[in-house]
Amino acid sequence: PPPTAPARACMIACSRLACFAPSYLGPFSSHCLAASPAATTSRLRSAPPFRSLRPNNKARMSSGAPQGGKAPPLFIYGSLLATEVMAALINRVPTCQPGEVEGHRRYGLSHRPYPGLVREEGGAVKGLIVCGLSEEESAVLDYFEGDEYVRAMVTVNVCREAHSVEHPGYLPQVLDQVQQESVEAFAYLWKKSLSDKLQGSWEPQDFLKMDLVPSYAANAKGYGIQGSKEWKEGTYAIRPLQDPSEH
Repeated sequence: PPPTAPARACMIACSRLACFAPSYLGPFSSHCLAASPAATTSRLRSAPPFRSLRPNNKARMSSGAPQGGKAPPLFIYGSLLATEVMAALINRVPTCQPGEVEGHRRYGLSHRPYPGLVREEGGAVKGLIVCGLSEEESAVLDYFEGDEYVRAMVTVNVCREAHSVEHPGYLPQVLDQVQQESVEAFAYLWKKSLSDKLQGSWEPQDFLKMDLVPSYAANAKGYGIQGSKEWKEGTYAIRPLQDPSEH
């Protein structure tokens, strides 16, 4: 049988999480499993609940997805920028177009190593545009992101210069993948109801240079396997586009 939600919430051994940097340490999640009462672990991702498809499995994508088995472009700005993490999830390394979203800001999150993107006037966030995701890959990423985020459309300004990241491990960048000056893409925005978790700034190079990345990627691999399985079995549906301010 499929694992319970608490079991999916912690897919790597407690001992592998000892490498969390001090800035991301905090109270341990009650959803994490421990080998013994004395063992503790810090949360990487909270697992989403099971969500069934509509009758007869007729629609696996939200109404905003095009026909033909391809998802719309995705704007990524956090841990998915790490080659090791993305490859663990979708079993390949996509090439991406640099982009920037205005009117938003990327925040660090208390007790979490990954960031949240929120709408904020005057803000601008650099990230990458991922094109050509299959429906299954999009479902896996949706499964991984969990219910702390909502899927929302954003306008991404296309950058013609590669983002400069000091530490290796950033996804490969190409400068001519997207021909338009701007593109509509979906992104995972942090829920307004969880705004009390926002804390300081978050930069890709700070994440990439942390020792936790291999363990984080191992955790992501578990989500990739289980998300793909549930997608194929028809027990997981990609969430519809939503407004984060309503959640």
